Amino acid sequence: MEYTKEEKVILVNLINEQEKAIHKLKKELDRNPSNEEIAEYLNKPIDKVIEIQNIKNELDKEFEKYQFEKNKDYFYDYTSSDIINKSNKEDYERLRKLIIDNNKILNDKEKEILYLRFNIDNDKNYTINEIANIYNISRKDVRRYLVKGLNMVSNPNKVEKRRESRKKINGLINGVE
Repeated sequence: MEYTKEEKVILVNLINEQEKAIHKLKKELDRNPSNEEIAEYLNKPIDKVIEIQNIKNELDKEFEKYQFEKNKDYFYDYTSSDIINKSNKEDYERLRKLIIDNNKILNDKEKEILYLRFNIDNDKNYTINEIANIYNISRKDVRRYLVKGLNMVSNPNKVEKRRESRKKINGLINGVE
């Protein structure tokens, strides 16, 4: 779906507001909050909470698809097969170094999954299936975390610029309201 710049600014603000609420509720409840709890916390109708989550998921999928298409040949060996092809040892070691050097831009789960997959602080390279079993998620979700994490550590400047832009947009919106 295409959005105007103004719509994107509003959406970013709504998504960030909801993500902050989810994060706070997770800490308070020590579990993932329900949509009803999020709606109550934000004092919004539940259908709006669900709509915002759907838009966020849609935007995330579009971004991940774009990033994967852009880098699919490069990341294919690391995200598609259960066993990592280390025939190009230089690429493998370069990715390991990028993960270690840029791990601060990853969230905890992305970092843990990349560390397991690339044998960082572990005794072996875990397979996609093993990682899926550890986190009780699907293989597809593991691949999604791998692609997203590899894209982030491969483009740390873009990630930082995106975060700065979100902060500026939020500041402008919050200052105006």
